[in-house]
Amino acid sequence: MTRHGETNENADGCLQGHTNSVNEIGLKQTKALAQRLNANNVKIDILISSTMTRAKETAQIFSELLHLPVIQTELIREKESGELEGKKSNSVDWNKLEGTFETRKVPGGESLLEVQQRARLFFEQILTKYDDKTVLMVSHGAFLKVFIGTLLGMSLHDSIFKLQIDHSSLSEIEIKARDQCRILMMNNK
Repeated sequence: MTRHGETNENADGCLQGHTNSVNEIGLKQTKALAQRLNANNVKIDILISSTMTRAKETAQIFSELLHLPVIQTELIREKESGELEGKKSNSVDWNKLEGTFETRKVPGGESLLEVQQRARLFFEQILTKYDDKTVLMVSHGAFLKVFIGTLLGMSLHDSIFKLQIDHSSLSEIEIKARDQCRILMMNNK
């Protein structure tokens, strides 16, 4: 799995929405990773992308180099920022929001618990639709932290604060069964 390439909003520390595009640095990051996968003859059977623009642009680069169609799903979209879209994340007092760390959300936004529910649904799809396939998922930082942390049995808090997922980095998880997942590679650039 990989996180989309960098966007200008990422570089500026802003919470993003659906239409933010990958910038020049992000394009270079993604092309470098796609070329590395291609040069190392990494076998990818299925390419799945979030429906958000920055992920679709990233997936398109992989599609062209790896000669795979892109399957899009809303299940692996980034955590919805709601009314905070476009604001700098360090300017938000998250503790003023109602609820626990896992359940709080801004108006029009999404909680981490809701992201985790999507992550679990996506995991079930992987198990049922793509058994014995190598899937490359193109997604987003918070979603990937929640997805990986959930597979490893981590709390949402630890998933967000103890896992690092850089732009166009590669993480690999081997899934042998629903309760048998192990990290083979994490945040490799």
